[in-house]
Amino acid sequence: MVTNKEAIETIKANYPNEQYAMLREALDIAMALLKAQEPKLVPDIAEAMLGYRPKVKVGHCPSCGVLMSETDKFCRKCGQAVKWNDD
Repeated sequence: MVTNKEAIETIKANYPNEQYAMLREALDIAMALLKAQEPKLVPDIAEAMLGYRPKVKVGHCPSCGVLMSETDKFCRKCGQAVKWNDD
């Protein structure tokens, strides 16, 4: 099975020239979606914001900055997959 990273590298290696503007746009979208599927770490900022350790972790999406809670697996704004520290 091909990984997302391998798929992105294959697209880049076979990227068409300027004559194929619509194909290039579609491939750019595909690469962005593949990148968004790779989970990024969300730093927990709840304690810093509140001054104490709450039961629920809170942080900002590492891609677009929207506020999230630990129940979120994907950003509701940009679709970025996220993971949380398991302190």
